[in-house]
Amino acid sequence: MATLVSTNPAKGFQEIGQVNVSTEAEIIQAVVNAKQAQQAWQELEVQGRIPFFVKFCEIMDARKAELAQMISDEMGKKLSDAQDEVAEVIESVKWLIDNAPEILKPVKVHEDDEGMVTQHREPFGVVAGISAWNYPAGNFRECAMQDLIAGNTVVLKHSEETPLTGVILDEIMKEAGFPTGVYSQVYGAGDVGDILTNQDIDFISFIGSSKVGKGLYKKAAEKFINVRLEMGGSSAGIIFDNLNIDDIVESVVAERFSNSGQICSALKRLLIHDSVYDQYIAKLKIKISELKVCEPSDNDCEISSLVAERQVEPILGQISKSVQLGAKLVCGGERPHEHDGAYIEPTLLTNVTIDMPVWNEEVFGPVLPVMKFSDEGEAIQIANDTPYGLNGFVYSNDQEQVARVAKQLECGAIETNGYSHGYRPSVAVGGYKDSGIGRTGGTAGLHTCTQVKVVTTKK
Repeated sequence: MATLVSTNPAKGFQEIGQVNVSTEAEIIQAVVNAKQAQQAWQELEVQGRIPFFVKFCEIMDARKAELAQMISDEMGKKLSDAQDEVAEVIESVKWLIDNAPEILKPVKVHEDDEGMVTQHREPFGVVAGISAWNYPAGNFRECAMQDLIAGNTVVLKHSEETPLTGVILDEIMKEAGFPTGVYSQVYGAGDVGDILTNQDIDFISFIGSSKVGKGLYKKAAEKFINVRLEMGGSSAGIIFDNLNIDDIVESVVAERFSNSGQICSALKRLLIHDSVYDQYIAKLKIKISELKVCEPSDNDCEISSLVAERQVEPILGQISKSVQLGAKLVCGGERPHEHDGAYIEPTLLTNVTIDMPVWNEEVFGPVLPVMKFSDEGEAIQIANDTPYGLNGFVYSNDQEQVARVAKQLECGAIETNGYSHGYRPSVAVGGYKDSGIGRTGGTAGLHTCTQVKVVTTKK
């Protein structure tokens, strides 16, 4: 039987453990079980489903240290960040418990002398989920929990980079008592995802690259089923000339280099007004050069490893090609030789132009390319000149300017002056253009994974 070998990218790729790759027969059976379980799960109604989620939170809280350590080990994430990720999952599921009954309840939309019309939200059925590795617990929540509480059943494939995290989550779901077939997992790489989405499913939930997401969208179109796709991003930040420089530099560095730059919605391209450009570059150089690269268990760690060796070389190639085209490497750009694993130094590039890979491609690592601009219209045009549309970042003390620019940026979320939406459970997450379709989180997330049924009642 084929196996997935999980390794620690922060410690010389030491083996952590193995998971059996799901066979085609196992995948087919998981979908059959989900089909068989779905109607009874739907008929429980939201209040009947809530006790399973309450138990889930209790068990995850009891196993939070174990789960956070596994996330850190499998993907090289800072241990403190992994602990925060687990805490955020618990908080988000509790938000669903508290708010899903109200959001999903029937709503009267019309009434007259003859009768009334009520709008109901019902599940699609069986959801095939495919989850990314960068937030393995958080993405599990986005790919499964809102769908389940809305009455769907779910078969989920975790990333092949974090299978042992998936095993722990599956154990928690089983211990929480979710009925057989309501939630199940399959294990493997892209071929397993292909087999899963080839089955008789009713909805595809995906977090990952735009290339794979587009392929799944085509498959969904052939099946004539709905999707929720959270895909890539190359979000631009725009710094105008009227701010406290120290506050903004802190925000920019946090937005770019958190999780070692492995965040779809991170600030990945920076535009700075030419009148303050040199000041910001000097400050950014100091701050980025001082970021501590170390193992995830180090309490002072600021940059840990990437998830795998296969992530390192493409990013180094993007840096190298951009330098060959004229970009200036201000700091970083190398592998830190004192660490054995998938590490890249935090990197700052200037003299960047739109034809360079670090600007016109998504860079999924600790690299910040910077370009200058002279007026507001130019900044907006450059920021929007991308196939992606996940996040935008606006830095200005002129609130009219903030509102004006935010309205024109083509993306699903705008963060202003360092105030982050922070993936709060009530906030919808998703993008425009090649960054995705549908939303996770909040009311919009629950609406995305349900369909509308209208019922009339004659008086």
